[in-house]
Amino acid sequence: MLSLIAKFALLCVIARGSGWQCYLSRCGRGIRLVLHVARLQLPILMKKLKSHPLAKEKKRMDNSPDIAELYVDGLDQTDVSSMGAGFGKITAIGGPLAKQGRRKSPQVVCYGMGAGCRDSFEIRNGGSVLQRDAWYEGGYRTCVGLSGGKGTFTWDGGTVAVGTYPGAGNGLPDRDSGKPAILLDDFQGKATFIGIEVSSVDPQRPALLKTTGDRSDMEAFFLGCNFNQDVFSNDAPKAKVAVFHSRQLKRDFGTVAVPGQGVCDAAFLRDMLAQTRSARLQLFHPLKPDVTDGRFDRVFFRNGPRSIELLAATAADLHPPTTTKQP
Repeated sequence: MLSLIAKFALLCVIARGSGWQCYLSRCGRGIRLVLHVARLQLPILMKKLKSHPLAKEKKRMDNSPDIAELYVDGLDQTDVSSMGAGFGKITAIGGPLAKQGRRKSPQVVCYGMGAGCRDSFEIRNGGSVLQRDAWYEGGYRTCVGLSGGKGTFTWDGGTVAVGTYPGAGNGLPDRDSGKPAILLDDFQGKATFIGIEVSSVDPQRPALLKTTGDRSDMEAFFLGCNFNQDVFSNDAPKAKVAVFHSRQLKRDFGTVAVPGQGVCDAAFLRDMLAQTRSARLQLFHPLKPDVTDGRFDRVFFRNGPRSIELLAATAADLHPPTTTKQP
């Protein structure tokens, strides 16, 4: 059954289908998977076909406000992972166990991810996202904007480079003037950033890092990162925020230490690093016969809102699959 649907999905890619949907019903206990293949393009092929009428469609899509999204809602017994993928946005909404803080493993794990959209993550109801070795580069100023919501987020290794496209730097009008590259605003939960470099192409509009809000149950940890100490501000007096062992670039010298902030004891370290320490990259292998195993290889999503939806049965009733109409 899975192989037939995988073939059908690839046909959708080849045909540039818009509004196609593939359903995997009864995938495990209380789980439904909905695959949306919307406005897909093969970028290498498009470069060779600049004179083709489809080139105009590609240009229109590059300016589209829609983003390709991985949307995971209500799954407590499902592990979702991606390798070498590029989603504009990832939404993780926890199920009943996650909402109570009883889920043991990360809900979504991304290995080697590329993104370039505004507010690339949304976490609610105890959802959790772990990404490793990720690269963000886009014309928007905000890469991570966790405002409200509840859950756990970890970014372990990578680069945040904002304002590198027309409309955001090099003297052009700034679409997101004053907005930070990383914003934690009244986020209920833990957000950890390990070994990431945060920069902006425009020295007049630096990549800001801000924690704001009045919550006492927000925890933020910046470990071994690279950013200028002047761009970091903590306006969350009740939150537990710590900066430890981070560096900043100094022209013609290398890097110098960023002064530490907050209390970083052994218990806090273990707690904030627990998510990334719990995940282990596994070689692909067949799973047990009674375990649903859905895999999608070599599929490129572009400008398709909720390109992949993974929904628990109860969540599916509350959030019916979206559709994309042919323009």
